[in-house]
Amino acid sequence: MNPMEKPYQLDDNGNIVAYDQNLDTGRFSFLSEEHTAFEKMVAKVNSLLNSMVLKKEHQIDWTDVVDQYKARGIGDVPHFASQYVQSKYLLTGKEKRSEVLEAMYLEITRSINQEIKEGNLPSRSSKP
Repeated sequence: MNPMEKPYQLDDNGNIVAYDQNLDTGRFSFLSEEHTAFEKMVAKVNSLLNSMVLKKEHQIDWTDVVDQYKARGIGDVPHFASQYVQSKYLLTGKEKRSEVLEAMYLEITRSINQEIKEGNLPSRSSKP
């Protein structure tokens, strides 16, 4: 912190009207800049979501996914994946846990998009 910079802005009466936390980060080691704290939170959330995908509390029949995608989902992978995940849970009668549904959705969208990129599945632009 520059000694000339003050974290507080005062009015004419000496009342605090504004506070800049980023000016205190150099003085107190336990404080981090606001954007850094947000980035850490986002990284933690992404880590949790990725661990759920890897934990595999769900089973995906990839033959069925590919067949259903070719029949119904070409062109809108996120929409297809969300509909597929919802319908599988409705048909199997399993407990509907949003974490498991999200993990399945993420795995399906990543896999289908990768297959499209490699040319193994059709995309909207390649649909007849």
